[in-house]
Amino acid sequence: MNLARNVIQSGAGAFLAGSFVGFGEAAYLASSAPDQWALVYAWVLYGLVGLGLGAAVGVVLSLVQRWIAVTDSRAFGLGAVGAAAPMAFVILRYLANKVVYLERGVPITGTLAIVAVILASSVAFLVVFPVLLRGPLAFLLRGPGVFGAWFLVGMSLLGVGFGAKPQNPRSVWGMSPAGEPSPDSFNLIFIMVDTLRADAIGTYGFKEVRTPNLDRFATESIVFEQASANASWTRASGASIFSAQLPSGHTAALKSSTLPSGVVTWPEVLQKDGVVNAALINNINLTSTFGFNQGFDSFVYESPEYPFGGTESVFALSLYKVLVKVVDRLNGESKEVYSYYQPADVVLEDAVSFMKVQKGRWSIFVHLMEPHDPYFEHPSLNGGSEDYSGVGVGRAELEKPDPSQKEHLQGLYRGEVEFLDVKLGTFLEDLRASGEYDRTMIVITADHGEEFMEHGGFWHGTSLYEEQLRVPLMIKLPKGKLAGTRVPWPVHSLDLGPTIVAQYGLAPDPSWLGHDLVKDTEAWLERTQLAPVPDEHGVVEVPVVDPCSFTWTESRIVIAEQDFEGNALASIRKDGLKFIRANKGNPRGLPEASLFRLTEDPVEATNLASGSAPICGANPQVVKERLQEDLDLAISVAKARGVSGEKVKIGDTECARMKSLGYLDDDAPCEE
Repeated sequence: MNLARNVIQSGAGAFLAGSFVGFGEAAYLASSAPDQWALVYAWVLYGLVGLGLGAAVGVVLSLVQRWIAVTDSRAFGLGAVGAAAPMAFVILRYLANKVVYLERGVPITGTLAIVAVILASSVAFLVVFPVLLRGPLAFLLRGPGVFGAWFLVGMSLLGVGFGAKPQNPRSVWGMSPAGEPSPDSFNLIFIMVDTLRADAIGTYGFKEVRTPNLDRFATESIVFEQASANASWTRASGASIFSAQLPSGHTAALKSSTLPSGVVTWPEVLQKDGVVNAALINNINLTSTFGFNQGFDSFVYESPEYPFGGTESVFALSLYKVLVKVVDRLNGESKEVYSYYQPADVVLEDAVSFMKVQKGRWSIFVHLMEPHDPYFEHPSLNGGSEDYSGVGVGRAELEKPDPSQKEHLQGLYRGEVEFLDVKLGTFLEDLRASGEYDRTMIVITADHGEEFMEHGGFWHGTSLYEEQLRVPLMIKLPKGKLAGTRVPWPVHSLDLGPTIVAQYGLAPDPSWLGHDLVKDTEAWLERTQLAPVPDEHGVVEVPVVDPCSFTWTESRIVIAEQDFEGNALASIRKDGLKFIRANKGNPRGLPEASLFRLTEDPVEATNLASGSAPICGANPQVVKERLQEDLDLAISVAKARGVSGEKVKIGDTECARMKSLGYLDDDAPCEE
């Protein structure tokens, strides 16, 4: 039994085959990658994984050698197939689930098709490759096999790769326009807090968490009490924030999706007017890999310290994702924050560095990751000297927590909110001291919320209940305009683009669906603060509030959409009612239809979709059908205005209905 020789030859073949499989995946991803380090990294990582598989093949061949002749070429070829086949299966099935089956699971037919392709390729390889090994590739079997040649190639790649490995460009900022800003000009700070639900801070009525700085900021801002995200995971929701479109319009709704270049974002509109835009992105879902750098003069990914020398492009490799998840599970609750994101004080310091070098008009988008998981412990909140204890709990290693862990996870989450409040407080106080605060428009909001067993789950992205959609939204205007105003009518994230550009005196892009919230707030205040006029007898009529009617003229329908991990969802909120539609057989197990009366049931505890009790005098089925019609029509308008290429015709009747619901402006076209 020639164990050593079999292991060397099969390991050599597997080493080379694994490297080429990895290089192939990296090359496939290279067109959207911000750096090319993955080409080198995959060559090495997949080669090493292949080596392990090939060594196992060599051991098996040595055990069966008494019955089957094992030549060097056969060991080499079988080692290559033994490594490449399982890795190719993992990669192809992952890509098929992500791109072809939209994360709804690869059916058995799809799996069998992948297996058939791999088997056919393996057989062809085993037939052809031995012929080549006896000819032009004979050198591969000499001496220790391919290792010498492989290391020569590997060293060359590493030399090129280290030169191309990206560095964090935090110190590189865009050039300011020449000249000083005019006295009446202002700047913009847009702070998006990842995973911050509205009811987690004091100003929205939650008193168990200490958020004095956010609460003070609220008194200096317009507070929108019923703000909703348009999706419950970062990429889809962030795209709506930037583009003022629903996910059906901007199409960046899936894990495999990017924000198309044809989408017009509010940073692009500001940029054309001479505003210097910067972004500090702290979540890979909003990076240039997925097209979110549009309209920014400086776009910085506040990248974590990826393990084992990884980068943003390396993180896209399927085996690297597996490696990271294994490391997370092995580490358990022992974690370093820098391995996941940059903490708030680091990002806010970078924001200050940007602001200090600007001379003209500027805006900066600041993405803060607290309180996104992993939830970290913060000793400093209780008088300790350290911000982090090294303990954190995240979704990667605790995908499906036991319900008994709810209070523990909620406590950690609330601690993250308090920690964020402290860091934001320092940042805002420094702005006040510098004089920049008064002449700056500041928006604080979130991309989505988080759930803690309100409807049977944890984390986010797999439902459209209020705990995942309702987000804080506070807009502080320059010079204290409208400070302290609290707006009770529903709004959604796609209103932010039109609101921002309107403050600059700019027109919204025709593709946008949102409204200018400041204009609407001013109109609402003017209407509601008018003194009542007494009748001829001196009696002031007090209007009777009908709980079945939504009396705010500024009210509009609020839409959310979601296609995440096989859960294809859509919801509409209108006149105090909310309807949620889910795909049949969704992995989360959500009902296909849910109907809630939020005015009486804000926590969505009672699903009225299949009930018989009248809703404001109407049959629940009639109410549900009408909401479905409005939802479908709103999505049709979004597709017509978006970049999907779908031509949707909206008739005059449907157009008038959308305008009556506040979904479209009175002068807006329904068909593009």
